[in-house]
Amino acid sequence: MSTGQSLKLGPIDQIGLSCTDLEEAQKFYCDILGLRLAADVPNSMKFFDCGGVNIIMFKADKTSPNSCIYFQVPGEAGLIQEKVALLKSHNAKMESEAHVIVRNWNGHDVWIAFFRDPFGNLLAMKSHVPC
Repeated sequence: MSTGQSLKLGPIDQIGLSCTDLEEAQKFYCDILGLRLAADVPNSMKFFDCGGVNIIMFKADKTSPNSCIYFQVPGEAGLIQEKVALLKSHNAKMESEAHVIVRNWNGHDVWIAFFRDPFGNLLAMKSHVPC
């Protein structure tokens, strides 16, 4: 990477994991680890607050040893697309272009783009852009 054009990503926003039983996941992350249940999408996912970083537990038929780290991008229109272009200019492997995943969620459109590091680990950039 050129020293003059780093991505300057923000802090870690979310860490995505999978499980086969959401209720069992809640018992472990809340009752054993002491995290707070921050949100619940029935039969789909649970969000656990980890000191400002959410762990999202996705429901799956089977799991594999994999996770995705989500980085915050400031909520400015077009900024996530600029960061995707910068990643591409450094030959990063994109898994998906920046796209909206939720419209008007609490007054924001939620944008996301997925990419891989040089070792194949899945990473993402996420932005909440005011509507």
